[in-house]
Amino acid sequence: MSGTLAGPVEAAVCLDDLRAVAAATTPADAWNFVEGAAAAS
Repeated sequence: MSGTLAGPVEAAVCLDDLRAVAAATTPADAWNFVEGAAAAS
């Protein structure tokens, strides 16, 4: 969905998810999750 409005919207939703994940994990776990999500996108 690159180049569409859905991209930024999904990114914003993903940031909220990342905050929730970060609150429930160690920083290292959260960073691994971020890197994995970035690699998958």
